Amino acid sequence: MVLWMLGYPDRGLAAAEQSVREAENSKNRWAITFARAQLHIVVLFRREFSRAIELAELAVRHAADKQFDWIQKSETWSMEACRVLARAPEASIDRTRSAFDAYFETEAKLYQPMNCTYLAECYGVVGQIEAGLSMVEQAFSAIEETNERMSEPETWRVKAGLLLQLAGSQAIASDRVRSLREEGEACLRTAIQKAQIQASKNWELRAAVDLGRLLKGTERRAEAISVVRTPYDWFTEGFDTPIVVQARTLLEELCA
Repeated sequence: MVLWMLGYPDRGLAAAEQSVREAENSKNRWAITFARAQLHIVVLFRREFSRAIELAELAVRHAADKQFDWIQKSETWSMEACRVLARAPEASIDRTRSAFDAYFETEAKLYQPMNCTYLAECYGVVGQIEAGLSMVEQAFSAIEETNERMSEPETWRVKAGLLLQLAGSQAIASDRVRSLREEGEACLRTAIQKAQIQASKNWELRAAVDLGRLLKGTERRAEAISVVRTPYDWFTEGFDTPIVVQARTLLEELCA
């Protein structure tokens, strides 16, 4: 996961896959299940949701068979979230929220800010914006409680997306649209700043792409190019991952 965050998506994936192979060679049931769960997380971070779902399904079956209750609940929740984020036909936000609640009923706090952020994004996918914003605030509260800041840039990015989604809603009065867009832009700039402090290149690029799209829509093309190109030019691998592909496509559009 650390390699992925630091901007080495291919090496991060290779390390996670190697961990699974070593665990399988060890024949240790717990090590195998945990390594598969970690591989799922890395693939989820890469936004390769179809494979993430497959890995989670395998991990859930193995955890259930070996009665590893914590991992079973963790992977079930993550699997349901991936289905929503992938907009899969079988996705259900109600089932996703139930799986989320079941996981945290175990009083688990590991990755709580990140999990709250993913659920907030899921709410955005299904158009439940207010529920998403409420979950974002829970993510920020968890950050303050646990001081777990790994996913803080992503929390700011997801908040921005929800605010901009709200600004585009027909239910919002016209006098609120501008303030929502300004707040959304500010959140994206904060996301980039937080990612730079952490040297989290993937989080930075993801927020930069969202900000670049926003700037493009307001005819600030030169700034958009600069915002996206700065983190994009840093990458030396992972060119087939969704976020790098999106960044390259956006730059081509902006430079056309």
